[in-house]
Amino acid sequence: MSWNAYVDSLKMPDEKGIVAVEEAALCGILPGKEGVWASSEGLASITEDEIKKLAGDRKDFGQCGPCIAGVKCRMIRDSMDDETLHSLDLKTASDNEGNTYNICVGKSESGKNTLPERH
Repeated sequence: MSWNAYVDSLKMPDEKGIVAVEEAALCGILPGKEGVWASSEGLASITEDEIKKLAGDRKDFGQCGPCIAGVKCRMIRDSMDDETLHSLDLKTASDNEGNTYNICVGKSESGKNTLPERH
């Protein structure tokens, strides 16, 4: 399975027809190798600088949240350093129609030869 196929699989409805993931992206965070590996259309414009900020020091995210694909976000919860979660929960600023979206940024080990399974 390719990374693009994995991103596509995340957006598939579950057995109840619920689509839990609207957009998804997989990015590399190793220094000098920051970049988007695979993404759905809505997250294709994530920049190297945005990836560096998400992977780096997040101490100012409470006051001045990051941007993801050019969309300003605010931090809800930082569990990136929690070994059981490795996640950062964000909420986007309102778009022109007043919609906001929840974003979860997760971190995993690199160098694995298998893709995670969907449960």
